[in-house]
Amino acid sequence: MWSFHLPTEVLFGNGVYGDMPLPAEEKVLVVSTSGSMERGTLTPVMERMADRSVELFTDVRPNPDLDGIDAAAADMRRLGIEAVLAVGGGSSIDTAKALARLLPNPDLSLSANLREGKAAKSPPLPLTAVPTTSGTGSEVTPFATIWDRRDQVKRSVDGKDVFPLRAVVDPMLTLTLPRDQTIATGMDAISHAFESIWNSDCTPVSTYFAFSSLSLSLDSLARAAADGSDLEAREMMSEASLLAGMSISQTRTAVAHSMSYPITMEMGLDHGVACSLMLPELLRYNAVADDGRLQALSMGLGYRGPEELAEGLEDLQTDLGLDEMYRSCEEVDLLCLDKRMLADSRAVNNMRPVGEEELRRILSDMDARLRRGP
Repeated sequence: MWSFHLPTEVLFGNGVYGDMPLPAEEKVLVVSTSGSMERGTLTPVMERMADRSVELFTDVRPNPDLDGIDAAAADMRRLGIEAVLAVGGGSSIDTAKALARLLPNPDLSLSANLREGKAAKSPPLPLTAVPTTSGTGSEVTPFATIWDRRDQVKRSVDGKDVFPLRAVVDPMLTLTLPRDQTIATGMDAISHAFESIWNSDCTPVSTYFAFSSLSLSLDSLARAAADGSDLEAREMMSEASLLAGMSISQTRTAVAHSMSYPITMEMGLDHGVACSLMLPELLRYNAVADDGRLQALSMGLGYRGPEELAEGLEDLQTDLGLDEMYRSCEEVDLLCLDKRMLADSRAVNNMRPVGEEELRRILSDMDARLRRGP
């Protein structure tokens, strides 16, 4: 038995951002970054909403922090916000999702919601999500990653009501994305697709989305990183990110993401890089218990089997400089993080169970490969 639920309306195409449907409500909160404001990315929507009451929040930080979002929500509740529009990367969209939940619930804080399990009484505000990166897929998922720096853990705002009302995906918004962000967000999309395929909750629909995503991203990420103005490559990556987001919206991620959160916190590596570092090792690990899906994936992507696909992933990571990014960070004893890496609920989604001993072996193999370099 399996099911499929994706209530988000998706608009995709070059130029759709300029004339997209705007929230119908009068009091709108626009969530973005100061960089988007300075580059003029917000100008089209701000001009079209000039006759409305619009509040602009651009104090979005990478890996949004729980206490920071609580402070922002407390300051905004007096404004009577009726709808939210997010324009930006995953951090902007995840921040917007959290604010959309908090603002109609004046007695609820994110701390009480995520740390103490207190539920929201009112549904979230309607959210329109406009991604300006190609990676997180947050515009079509029912969860938002929030970082709890006080407790040094990753938390998640989730629920079917967290799905955005509308996703507007315009590849032209990614043309100015810097190379490092192109690589990090692109590897996040690749991670999502792989993790959805080797997921214990995979379905025919999620697998189709994930395979379609990888058939695009594995060919286009290096092109987009090499030439940010390559619109065809940007279109392929935008579609790959969207499809991977649609896939994990059904399955969630798995152990690579669970492993990545302490790596991001302790080493400072971007989330998209951190969650993709161990993909070759996990592919080999899962291939031992393959029920045919990994062999079919490999052959569909032009490889003879999972081992050859794992080698292809290693080559891609080397070409994009992920091993150099890893070696440039201060060394951390990853084996000391093993319990934290298995604490996240995503860890149990892997098609082949991963215990502490198996995790430590995967980490050791990954570290040895990345330290060795090409």
